[in-house]
Amino acid sequence: MTTPESHDPLTDRPDAGSSDDPSVGAAEEQVRRSRDQLLDSVESLAERLDVRSRTRHRFEEAKQRVDAGARRLREQSEETFTHPSSQDERFGRPTASGWIALALVGSAAAVTLILTIRAARR
Repeated sequence: MTTPESHDPLTDRPDAGSSDDPSVGAAEEQVRRSRDQLLDSVESLAERLDVRSRTRHRFEEAKQRVDAGARRLREQSEETFTHPSSQDERFGRPTASGWIALALVGSAAAVTLILTIRAARR
């Protein structure tokens, strides 16, 4: 099955360009611009209505951001929250920032546990 070739009916007609009237040329140019704008509008609407591809695109962007953040956090955690106690060990004891982070996580876990127990009793 073949597809028809694209053509412009304003320029493909036999009498195209034979008119010396400038208003005809201006009108044809206006029609051509209107057609291009309409085509752009239709393409834009088609993209907006394609929920599946938009969702897939947003998912891929979010996935890349999460991967980059996880990579950055892994690198940061190795440098910030621990320091080697000797050259042979990869991880040593936590730094001050590491202790603060551990305290915050522990506090959050305790608050969550207390709220869960209270909610279960009601």
